Amino acid sequence: MKIDYFEIEKEIKGNKYFKKLENDLFIKFYYRANLPQIFDTPLKRELRGITFAKENKSLVARPFHKFFNLNEYEESKEENLHQDKYIFREKLDGTLIYFAKYKGKLYAFTQRRFENEYTQEAWEILRKNKKLLDFINKVTEKNYTPLFELISPKYKIVIPYETSELILTEIRDNISGKYILEKIEDEIKELNIKLPKKYIFSLKEAKKFIENKENIEGLVLKEFSREKPFPIFVKLKSPWYLKRHYATSYLRNIPNHKLFLLHIQNKFDDIIYNVSNKELIEKRLKDIKPYINLYEDILKKLEEISLSLEKCSTWKEKRDFLEIYLDELLKDIRKKYKNFQKLEIPKELLRETVYAILNKSNYEENFGLKFYALLKGEKIKYN
Repeated sequence: MKIDYFEIEKEIKGNKYFKKLENDLFIKFYYRANLPQIFDTPLKRELRGITFAKENKSLVARPFHKFFNLNEYEESKEENLHQDKYIFREKLDGTLIYFAKYKGKLYAFTQRRFENEYTQEAWEILRKNKKLLDFINKVTEKNYTPLFELISPKYKIVIPYETSELILTEIRDNISGKYILEKIEDEIKELNIKLPKKYIFSLKEAKKFIENKENIEGLVLKEFSREKPFPIFVKLKSPWYLKRHYATSYLRNIPNHKLFLLHIQNKFDDIIYNVSNKELIEKRLKDIKPYINLYEDILKKLEEISLSLEKCSTWKEKRDFLEIYLDELLKDIRKKYKNFQKLEIPKELLRETVYAILNKSNYEENFGLKFYALLKGEKIKYN
């Protein structure tokens, strides 16, 4: 399928789900929401980082068309996949990097950026691998887009890769949109260019293969009997990966107040059990550590105050001493935790907790939930 720049502009005019990005040399189009229903035309499925020269609107780079998970889209439904055997490639847990030659110079892109830390890492790999760089130059000179997955311990998502590498996942003809990697696989292997692992499976065999397999994101089914508008590519994610990817995404994005709540409910371990990214775990623990320290410090002080009050002979004496103790506690807390941006702790909450301790009630849970509410309402906020 040939692509026309102006047809794309017309296709997405006023469509909030697609974005046009440009710099001094290039213009690219990509989708902003990964919703199957927005890809209602073949042209929209091409908008996955497709890149044009700003000067003359010629096509410069053509990455993958949008394809879907098993049973997510009509063509990816199991009942529509009838072949006995398919080509499957391992799906890697990295970042798509693709290259283009423009006016004699080689450029690296990601789906939504012209350059960033991922493209910089790709160039660093190529500086150490002249053979791979030469291969990319030759491919782009023929008006093809080589598509790579950048895997690296620096940019860990779920799977803990040990080295930074560019793995060639496909090569696409910029004019026709055809994919040619499987046709020239032997030639690529002779050059020692790394490819994802290849399997020949039935769909049933592929599903069984990833069912209990660890440290694999999944497989990509590739079927070329139909070329127009696209060959059939289908993603099969492993249960192991889905579970950990959800946990990783959840841990990365959960706000601090909810993370604190998981901690006091002793559920934090249930989340990190499925997260292999130790750096992320350490970061999120560091994020909530000031709040945990404050919470535990206050609770300890309130318990000490309650012990002191037990020595008082009357309730009036307890009330009088309690007010003095709480004023001193609030003063000490503000001094000790002066790095907090906001520290609005109601005296009433402290008083209520001390009485709960004296009455032997479930004071820890009640205080924890009300402390959580203060975090959620940003009454307590660390810099």
